Amino acid sequence: MDASDDHEELESRCPRGKASRCSAAILQHGFARANMDIDLLIDTSPENVEKIKVTMMYLPDGAAREVRVEDFDDCNVVRVADGVSLMKQACGIDYEEAFPKTMIKETMGVLFRMATLELFWKMRQTVRAKDEADRIFIQNKLAEREGED
Repeated sequence: MDASDDHEELESRCPRGKASRCSAAILQHGFARANMDIDLLIDTSPENVEKIKVTMMYLPDGAAREVRVEDFDDCNVVRVADGVSLMKQACGIDYEEAFPKTMIKETMGVLFRMATLELFWKMRQTVRAKDEADRIFIQNKLAEREGED
C-alpha cells in the first residue's frame, strides 16, 4: 500500500476531526511544551459527533458517552476528559476552513492529521501565556523556512 492509499484509508475510517491546537501536535513541529493536552478541532455535524464518541470511548469513565451535538450550540470547546477537548472553532476558525491547511503525519506507525505551522499561527492568536510561547516558536520556524528559500 503506498502513502496515498494510507491517506485515503485514514480519511475514510476516521471522524472528521484533527489535532489542531494540541501540545502533541506542536511537538511534531519541534517545540516541546510542559502540558500535553489534546484539542481536536472537529466537524460538529451529528453524524461526525457520533463517530467521535465511538472513537473516544477508551477515555477514562467513558466520558465521551456524555458528549451531545447540542453541546456545541452553546460552547466552542467541550471538555471530554482530563486533557482532551473537542473544539467547534479555534480563534474563529472552524473545521471546514482549517482542513485544507492541514497535513498528515505518521508517528509510531499511526497516521494522523495536524495543523501546518501557518494554521497553528492563526489558531494561537489568544491572550494565553502558553500561546505566546507557541507564537514565538512558530514565528521563528516560519522565518527559518523563508530563509531557506
